[in-house]
Amino acid sequence: MDWKNKYIKYKNKYINLKKLIEIEKILIGGYKKWFVVKETWSDYLATLNEKDTKVNDKGKKNCDYIYDIFRGIKERDFLMCVTKEFIILPSAAKPFEELDKTHFNLLVMPFNKKLRTIRDLDRSHIPLLNRMVEKVYQVLDYYLGKGEYDKNNIRFEFHYTPSTYHLHLHCQMNSEHHDDLKRHYYYSLENIISNLKSNSNFYKKPIKIKVKNINDWKNMLKKYSVKGKKFESGSGVEDFSDAWKNFINMDCYKLFN
Repeated sequence: MDWKNKYIKYKNKYINLKKLIEIEKILIGGYKKWFVVKETWSDYLATLNEKDTKVNDKGKKNCDYIYDIFRGIKERDFLMCVTKEFIILPSAAKPFEELDKTHFNLLVMPFNKKLRTIRDLDRSHIPLLNRMVEKVYQVLDYYLGKGEYDKNNIRFEFHYTPSTYHLHLHCQMNSEHHDDLKRHYYYSLENIISNLKSNSNFYKKPIKIKVKNINDWKNMLKKYSVKGKKFESGSGVEDFSDAWKNFINMDCYKLFN
């Protein structure tokens, strides 16, 4: 069956589902489908509950890797900068010195446990976002040399839905988008700040996401629903507000504070 017939088959099967917006075809060595749905705020909270509850075959939860970085257990030697608010490190598990300086991706991750994704951002977080960008430039000035790189070639963006549900800003040098190959959508930091300025609750509204199987997604929402429960972003998550203290004797902290 060619992709057009598959498109019609799935469209007819799910056309009556209220959450279905559209069906996208993605050709990756054959046929691969994504279903694009609208995620409500209650859907989002259920998803957070799933990420904070479900463990993989190694006994790890979705955010354990990032939390281990905050604890100083993982990637300690790869940290480029630590402040009292966030950390900066390469997305690749290696020192920045070993990366291609013309093509790299840095991550900026705040310690605030309530900032899980862009959906938790409001107008009050704009100063934090600006400080994150300013510190990235300061770090690159140190590692690459002031004036030795083109700031116009650096793109600041968030992904939604993310692979890991703790907020992390991507700072990418000379990178390209391959939208059809990804589960997520790209949200530029510039647009996010603009939207928050106009509406502090902009990202609390229903948002478009991609899922592989609508029935699986709906079943997950039902299983991990938090309706009627006291649940918010960061519920049941360890407090990392003092995590910066794990790094105060390291150059990544001393150099930038």
